Amino acid sequence: MILPIVAYGSPILRVPCRPANLADPQLPILVGNLLHTMKNAHGAGLAAPQVNVPQCVFVTEAAGVFINPQVLWYSPEQLWDEEGCLSIPGIQENVPRAKRIAVSWVNEKLEPQTGEFEDDAARVIQHEYDHLQGKLYLDYLPPFRKRLLQGRLNRVLKGKADCPYPLRSTT
Repeated sequence: MILPIVAYGSPILRVPCRPANLADPQLPILVGNLLHTMKNAHGAGLAAPQVNVPQCVFVTEAAGVFINPQVLWYSPEQLWDEEGCLSIPGIQENVPRAKRIAVSWVNEKLEPQTGEFEDDAARVIQHEYDHLQGKLYLDYLPPFRKRLLQGRLNRVLKGKADCPYPLRSTT
């Protein structure tokens, strides 16, 4: 099922998520809904809080399903690149991310996994992992840049952002 994505300003985007219960029979349904919703929105990733579910689950186009992930290590080398967010449509900004990361997680088959990721895959995983911590990529921007974006952010807050997928605004 394609779910509406919650928009910037929704309180759930700022709340650290609780671990997913691996025995919950709804977990596979959540994972399937996240994948369908991400694909419908043409996203690179999508986290459960973005569909109003405060659980530690996210999906990515490149690296699959991550349940209860933990970033174990961040490389000291950082790369700057443009990021956007399905919860903040129409705004992209350059932010720093670690070039490489090591992660442990449970996959959609409920199998424990550990792996290293780099470049674009590492960036997407860090972005989605931040959602589980209640962080947004905007948090990496300098205050003056956030002030310059305020008008565009207010449009998202008011539900006036142009968006080709279902978006649940805070108003």
